[in-house]
Amino acid sequence: MNIHHGSKEIFEDNNQFVNFKSTLIDSEEDDIDNVNFDIQTDLIEAGGKYLHTYDHKKKGIKRGKAKKKASIEDLLNQIEDLINMLSGDALVADMHWVDLENSNNTENIKH
Repeated sequence: MNIHHGSKEIFEDNNQFVNFKSTLIDSEEDDIDNVNFDIQTDLIEAGGKYLHTYDHKKKGIKRGKAKKKASIEDLLNQIEDLINMLSGDALVADMHWVDLENSNNTENIKH
């Protein structure tokens, strides 16, 4: 059975809407055969545009987050390198950590 909208047998000769049209339909505006069903196509196209826009914005937000994360990781690596340099310089200079707030013994501090 050919149910394609171009089938003359189904959509013209045996059209149930035309053959059994209600007497309550009193104008062309009430006739469902004259209704434009392009709204479904419009809804699909609008949905596609929405998904494209949403996807584009979502990817933009993800790119922004990735850039921020990379920037923070870079800064943390720089801080770690600076701490390692200070630690190495302190060992070379024979520097020692002294907690002055909790230590009463300040006699061992080298001047």
